[in-house]
Amino acid sequence: MPTGVTTNVHAPTISSEPMMALYKPPPAVPGAAVGSENMFQSKAPSPLLTSTAKIHSSTDNPSAMATTLDGLRQALDAQTETRAARIVAVFEPRSHTMQLGTLRERLPQALRDADRVLCHTANLTWDAAQTLQPLAERTYCTDSIQDAVATVQRWLQPGDRVVVMSNGGFGGIHAQLAQAMRDRATEQA
Repeated sequence: MPTGVTTNVHAPTISSEPMMALYKPPPAVPGAAVGSENMFQSKAPSPLLTSTAKIHSSTDNPSAMATTLDGLRQALDAQTETRAARIVAVFEPRSHTMQLGTLRERLPQALRDADRVLCHTANLTWDAAQTLQPLAERTYCTDSIQDAVATVQRWLQPGDRVVVMSNGGFGGIHAQLAQAMRDRATEQA
């Protein structure tokens, strides 16, 4: 089973057991992607930081982003009667198609299920803030990985789900987010 990164901003624990912390919609969830297992595999090493606020991973294709966020939203809503768990979408338009902006007009609709959206804008040939204007009040754009990590860290509340979407390594943001959450938990202890 692939390993994943799971974190809690309040009470982290270390586990050396492999686990699936990355979100893959179950077949019973409407809109679940079929044959998309590869985009949900993690290369995160053990030991794992485990608890309730999770980091999920996906790709930067708008269709895959929409499917991932929709499936996660449905799964989270099915777990509670209220919409308590927030989805924080962190994405990097990394593929050549996305960097050129070929599919940019599909992004606002693809990100509709996210409560907060952070777009890493380095190397883009188009204006991400303008493209994401329909989501303006819940969106932040930056060309800095450090700023992205700090912003997500400020946004996070207990139980939030962070979905990282890129077609590349995203500057090591998975590990940096996990470390930032560990640091925050230590500060709050």
